[in-house]
Amino acid sequence: MILDFTYPDVMRMMVIKRWGIISMTRTQSVAEHSYNVAMMALNIYNNSRNLGVNVERILMLALTHDLPEIHTGDIPMSLKTDDIKQAVKEYENATYPQLSAYKYHCMEIELLVVKIADIMEAITYCRRYSDDPRSNEVVQGLHDAITNLLNSIPDSMVAVRDDLKEAIDKSWRG
Repeated sequence: MILDFTYPDVMRMMVIKRWGIISMTRTQSVAEHSYNVAMMALNIYNNSRNLGVNVERILMLALTHDLPEIHTGDIPMSLKTDDIKQAVKEYENATYPQLSAYKYHCMEIELLVVKIADIMEAITYCRRYSDDPRSNEVVQGLHDAITNLLNSIPDSMVAVRDDLKEAIDKSWRG
């Protein structure tokens, strides 16, 4: 078995709601979000030229990236302190050791593509469905998070960083 989650785990993702910190006109489940992240990651992959990533790993990571939330509920990015991130990681390692091992063997750029796709999906969803006056602030914070992730790519990987930026730009345009 590659991964150690069960089908009931996957089904539970359909009832875990996201967006508890700002008002939305439509409810989104973790399952819907995970599917959208997978599609966004695939779009980034399709728009890239030479990221050198494995599309199967990207899709697997995207579809399972929020699996621990079936136990913790949605934890908004703005509330994820380093301590909370570490606690969630430890919980994931204990609850889904094979999934954690799978992530360990993925390339850093594959994890980054999925993280960026995750944030892009949140921006897209928030822009479309938020009626909260704070939504512009949330979207700006998410854009800043993408910028920070791109800036974290070392200069030794400038070609990869540039390709990823271009793929993201193409993905935004549709």
